[in-house]
Amino acid sequence: MVEANPAEDVKRTAKPKKIQDEVFQGPYKFVCPERPDSFSYYDRLNLDWCALDNYHVYHKLGRGKYSEVFEGSNTANNEKCVIKILKPVRIEKQYREVKILQTLYGGPNIVKLYDILRDPATKTPALVFEYIPNVETKVLARSFNNMDIRLYTYMILEALEYSH
Repeated sequence: MVEANPAEDVKRTAKPKKIQDEVFQGPYKFVCPERPDSFSYYDRLNLDWCALDNYHVYHKLGRGKYSEVFEGSNTANNEKCVIKILKPVRIEKQYREVKILQTLYGGPNIVKLYDILRDPATKTPALVFEYIPNVETKVLARSFNNMDIRLYTYMILEALEYSH
């Protein structure tokens, strides 16, 4: 009986360097190897959960598959904010979202994460973001002219550039 050698399996399944170089081209070719391990290892993230007492919820703004979003305010400074209450999912998904938002904080056209909350009784997490007044995209897009489309496309690409 022949024993499997994991090193041999890796050699057989790894792509030759030439093919890797052809697949990953452009300015982001080496972005992952150049980043420190802390950039993408969210499972070791140590979160400082804040108290719910500092926030008041007004009304629901929307919902998604993994969360419900509310308009609220910070009771300490009376500043408007958006509170995203996460639905029960794997803790890794929650940590990944927080890590990405912390990494992108301060980037152009990227919403700012202000606080991370967790209800002590239910352990339900919530994320607090800056409040940005908005109009729904499907309503706003109807009035776009050529320059508006160019501007919004540029803003999206600027955020995408920063995130990579």
